[in-house]
Amino acid sequence: MTIKYALYPTNFGSKKPTYYARVITSQLLDTEDIIEIVAKRGTTVTHTDVRSVIDILSRVIEDKLAEGASIHLPFANFSLTIKGQFNEFSDKFNHRLHTITPTVNKGKLLKKATFKHLPAQKIRIPKKHPHLITFKDLASGTNNDMITPGGLGILLGYNLAIDLLDPTQGIYLVKKDKKKIQYPVPDIGKNEDSELIFKIPDDLEKGIYTCKVCTMLRDGTPGSGKLVYTLAHPSVHRRRKSTTIRRPRNSGND
Repeated sequence: MTIKYALYPTNFGSKKPTYYARVITSQLLDTEDIIEIVAKRGTTVTHTDVRSVIDILSRVIEDKLAEGASIHLPFANFSLTIKGQFNEFSDKFNHRLHTITPTVNKGKLLKKATFKHLPAQKIRIPKKHPHLITFKDLASGTNNDMITPGGLGILLGYNLAIDLLDPTQGIYLVKKDKKKIQYPVPDIGKNEDSELIFKIPDDLEKGIYTCKVCTMLRDGTPGSGKLVYTLAHPSVHRRRKSTTIRRPRNSGND
């Protein structure tokens, strides 16, 4: 299991920029996911048993917190805090100015746990989904029209930068047919948020395509964007250009 992380600027106004690491969430597990995992751990408890324990534990924690108790469990410590400003020592709690909220901190079990053995991989995270605006086919000199095998393609837009070390990210040419086959682009040159330059695969089949860019969002979930224009293989483009629309002849019955 590799822990993925990204670096973000601290924005403290220092002349020399510094950065902090943020772990990228690989998956989000809810109560049902945890119940499924616990039930599969070779125990004799059933899904119903695990669900009942979680439900009862949650209610007990809520009830005891409402009584002003602090709860220390192996995995977490629970307590209540009051938020809001008190301007004078004589000030009292006011529901319009102050709130009572639960606080959760790691318990003794997690404090003792060590994750030093886990490998970490640095990745680049765009803030938003890729937004593709223009595709330039250098071989034909066209924009948002043709795609020439073996030629160079240029994508312009926003949030396009790809982490080339992440196999889930990349540029894909999606064929517009029933199978919707995706052709990954292996050769990417310029790789920036506003521009991608790449070689169009030599063996790109005849057909109509759309272009898709896959990245990773800040929260660790996949992000993607598609070009709104369709791109035609040169042979398909010639047939399309040579096709004319014939008007029906006047039957003379009008």
